[in-house]
Amino acid sequence: MKKQNKGYILILGAKSDIAQALAKIYVANGYDLYLAGRNVEYELSEFVQKISNCFNSKIEFLEFDITDYESLENFYDLINEKPIGVISFIGLSDNQLKNDGNIKQIKKIVDTNFLGIVSLFEIIANDFKLRQSGFIAAVTSIAADRGRRKNYIYAASKAALNIYLSGQRNRLHRYNVNINTIKLGIVNTKMIKGLKYPKFLISEPETVARKIFRIQQKSIDVAYVPSYWGFFMFIIKIIPESIFKRIHI
Repeated sequence: MKKQNKGYILILGAKSDIAQALAKIYVANGYDLYLAGRNVEYELSEFVQKISNCFNSKIEFLEFDITDYESLENFYDLINEKPIGVISFIGLSDNQLKNDGNIKQIKKIVDTNFLGIVSLFEIIANDFKLRQSGFIAAVTSIAADRGRRKNYIYAASKAALNIYLSGQRNRLHRYNVNINTIKLGIVNTKMIKGLKYPKFLISEPETVARKIFRIQQKSIDVAYVPSYWGFFMFIIKIIPESIFKRIHI
């Protein structure tokens, strides 16, 4: 007898390395998937074919642009079987030093990392509220804990997202909707290509995906991934501003 799957998970920004690693974990645990992003079917068809041969889950592609605000309500309305949860890997980073004062680039970062995600999350949150179930998870960043000269626009947009998630958590707790804030450290993905970090600080996508799955399944409100970043960022945050402003990191 065919085992009934547990429902659809909507993965936003599904082309990321971590998102793909997490997709494998979800299908291995009996979930169906919506993989959403730009050009997802073209770029992920081979990946989906591989995991479809191993597992019995349904996987569908959803094309959308997170910065096209006016299309987001229609995007969600057109999903026939609504997801039981959504997790966002959407993020745009940049070297602030190379784009200092570039308002167009600043707007693009804020639109992608905050305004677009919030616009879609508001739609999904109201649906989950009515259904009185579901989860909303977002991968943010340790960068949001303190502004640095190299990426303060990116950090500010992620910090704004963290505050938004905190507010939604407070709002939706009584409706049995879980909100997971995942503060991600340095991961071996395309985002850090060309950047130099100590090897011991770099995690692999598969390791991070397993931790994210566990956070979501246990309904943990806020978590650093890997967890040791919580200690590192505690140290960073307690440095007085008068000293921190002199540190070139």
